[in-house]
Amino acid sequence: MRILTPAELESFNTEGFVIIPDFFKAEEVIALQAEIGVLQANGKLNNIATIGDGKTTSSEVFNLQICPIGLPNSRLIASLPWREGIPETINTLLRGDSVQHLDQIFLKPAKHGAGTNWHTDNAYFHSTDPRYGVGMWIAVHDANRANGTMRFIPRSHLQMWEHERDGDSNHHITCKKQIDQSQEVLVEVPAGGVAFFNYGVAHSTGPNTTARERAGLALHFMLGTNVSLQDPHFKETPPENLRWLSGAQCNGGKTYHGEDLRGAWNAEVTRLSSSGNCAAAAV
Repeated sequence: MRILTPAELESFNTEGFVIIPDFFKAEEVIALQAEIGVLQANGKLNNIATIGDGKTTSSEVFNLQICPIGLPNSRLIASLPWREGIPETINTLLRGDSVQHLDQIFLKPAKHGAGTNWHTDNAYFHSTDPRYGVGMWIAVHDANRANGTMRFIPRSHLQMWEHERDGDSNHHITCKKQIDQSQEVLVEVPAGGVAFFNYGVAHSTGPNTTARERAGLALHFMLGTNVSLQDPHFKETPPENLRWLSGAQCNGGKTYHGEDLRGAWNAEVTRLSSSGNCAAAAV
């Protein structure tokens, strides 16, 4: 089980993000790649890129998304929050029992993949304190400068960012007009690596101009005590949508997914990593 080092925890607390390049094993990466191939084949990902008006879907660039994922779409991804090491890591970063409240995939097709403009997650989730939320971004394929990897503004969680409607997406908001891009840190993350980041950190991704697709899987967590604190996001979120990672209320997502998924991750990885889809998915 991969545990955060003191230096990594300090980076998260100080800079607002930390990169763990070796979080997942090779067979887990193969399984994630295969599952995303299945979701694509089943038409589950939709293009959210628009032509600048925030409404008209682009036919030239593509930012493919599925949100939320969950069951019945993917048992593998639904079980991911209880994979060994994830509850421990999220609880360490949030300093208490935590809940998952969202998951999503963004896939940038080869040569025509669109980026996601600068924003903070807390502009969507409205926590009273961005330190109460953690994003977990998983590089499903190698993520680098050429294919539009993640970019962060260090320590940007220490200030507030005004957002406006993003004309390049059918539903996103952005703070790009306020960003000094000379301050950005571009992080290259190998497949299976993870970026953990504070909800208040400004981040974005670039376009994919390479000959291969690139996908990122994002999970979103908040400190569980915020449920009782009634942060604005939780006022709008039905209790059954909250998936506790640990603590007395944890039931492996049964309330949300209909079954206890603790322990399901390893079985799904074995099934998918040995399936016929993997050879193509790993190319």
